[in-house]
Formats: sequence, structure tokens, C-alpha cells
Amino acid sequence: MLSCLFLLKSLLALGSLTSWVAAGEHVKAGECPPDKNPCRELCQGDESCPARQKCCGTGCSRVCRGGLPEGRKGDCPRPVRKQSCFQRCITDETCPGTKKCCTFGCNKHCVVPVSKPKLESGGECPADPLPCEELCDRDESCPQGHKCCSTGCGHSCRGDIEGGRAGDCPHILVGLCSVNCVMDENCQAGEKCCEPGCGRFCVPPVQPPELATNPSWAPRSDSALETPVP
Repeated sequence: MLSCLFLLKSLLALGSLTSWVAAGEHVKAGECPPDKNPCRELCQGDESCPARQKCCGTGCSRVCRGGLPEGRKGDCPRPVRKQSCFQRCITDETCPGTKKCCTFGCNKHCVVPVSKPKLESGGECPADPLPCEELCDRDESCPQGHKCCSTGCGHSCRGDIEGGRAGDCPHILVGLCSVNCVMDENCQAGEKCCEPGCGRFCVPPVQPPELATNPSWAPRSDSALETPVP
């Protein structure tokens, strides 16, 4: 009796093994296509993504995703009075027209935005006082004591005299509103760049008056004071 039961169990086990082996042999032809979304870290944070994209998780990796709402222009106005707490909107895109979803304490409502004031002033910028010209190409092309220096958009001869050329600008009652120079070196030899009124232009300088001396006065031997000679 026991031998019969053992034989029956052996036959059942052999049948199960045979069916498993047969099932394993039924492999379809071809190969599986590559995964279109491999688990690769294509970004580390929002700063590593292009503008208007965020670094989002896909379940097994992170990639840059776009199409994010950037909000509408304008600022939310200040709340006028206290209201009950209602959430009428979530983002600007949930509001009709050009309205913005603004937060007022515990409320969120769609309101007309307040435009930002423009910071631009009227009028136009004045013309550059000196054109971008190449007035020299090397130091040898400048007068003695001058160097060929860059002006930012060209080259001009610059003197090595600290404080500009000698002499004073003359007193001109009527000023011409034109800018023909910026420094003494922009003027020809013997002239200074003066600013008499609302402009700057080259004029011949006026030499400062010399101190008048009395020939009857002479320094003492101790050089302490000057006394008249008898």
C-alpha cells in the first residue's frame, strides 16, 4: 500500500517537471526593444535645466520637464477690507482673461493686476562729445611728452602733465552749449579744454598774473622777514 502511494507521488512530480520544461521551451522569436525611458539622472536640480523647466522625478530617475506656468505680468493690489477665507483660484492660469490669482491673507481671488511703473525717462541720450576716432597709432605719432592712449573706442595723444596744461581758463561771460573736448589733450597745442558755462571747448589759456615785487624790499641775511633797504 505504501509503495503504491510512493509510486503515485513520483508520477505526479514527474508530470509537473515535464510540463515546466516544455513551457520554458516556448520562447518567441526576436528581442525586446530598448527602454525608451531609461533610469538615468538627466538633471541634478532646477538650476541644471533650461529656462522655464524643472528637474522632475520619473519614478526611477530625474529629467527636465517644461511647460511650467510662468504667471502673468503685473502686481497684486493691496487688500481693501477683510473678507472671508475663500480659495477662488490656484494659479494665474485658473483666472479668466488677464486677471491674476492673488493672495489676500487667507483668501485667493482673481483680480485685475496693477501695472508696474516704467522707469524709463523721456527724451534721448545726448551724442557722444568726442567721436570714436583713431587720432594716433603709436607714441611716435604724438608730440613729445605725449603717449598714444586708448579712449575706449579709439586712440588719442595724452599728455604726461598731471593736472592738464599750464595756464588758466579765461572768463567768458557767454557760454556756448557745445562739447568739443573732454581734456586738454583733445585741443591743439597752446589751448586748454575749458568749461565756461554749459559746454566745453578749446580756448587759449590765460597765464596767471605774477606777484608784483617792490625793488626796495630785499630778504635779510637770516631770511626771517623782508625789510626795506635804506
